[in-house]
Amino acid sequence: MSFADGSFDAVFSNLCLHNIPTLDGRQRACREIARVLKPRATAVISDYKALEDYERAFAAAGCHVEPPCRINFFPPLRVVRVQKPSRQG
Repeated sequence: MSFADGSFDAVFSNLCLHNIPTLDGRQRACREIARVLKPRATAVISDYKALEDYERAFAAAGCHVEPPCRINFFPPLRVVRVQKPSRQG
């Protein structure tokens, strides 16, 4: 993404990341989301598959990841909340 590091207070992704065809591409997207979040900012990711991949990618990027919750409708979504720490490292 062409945004500067720490540009956003929040990022929301609904049923998007699974459309990236490769695991590497989805991991890169998660890293980019983490990069553009301001310190202490939040990302909310909802999808119906690959949430475990997203969780691992955000954790590897140094973010706190809450366990996913389920939303019971079609498609049955899971939602994960990610928070960037106040300081990296």
